[in-house]
Amino acid sequence: MKLTYRPLRGIGERHPVYRTNRDFLGVVRATGTDASAVDRAVTRFLAAQHWEITP
Repeated sequence: MKLTYRPLRGIGERHPVYRTNRDFLGVVRATGTDASAVDRAVTRFLAAQHWEITP
């Protein structure tokens, strides 16, 4: 099982809201042979993160 996260925005970075995929904060990629294990790993990863978006 392999899980990676690639941030697409730096902390404190500002940009207009485009309402497209250009608004994504980052990309989580997970691969493995057991789909439920992959889902659990992604769920755990996301639960451990904190993103705060302020206007």
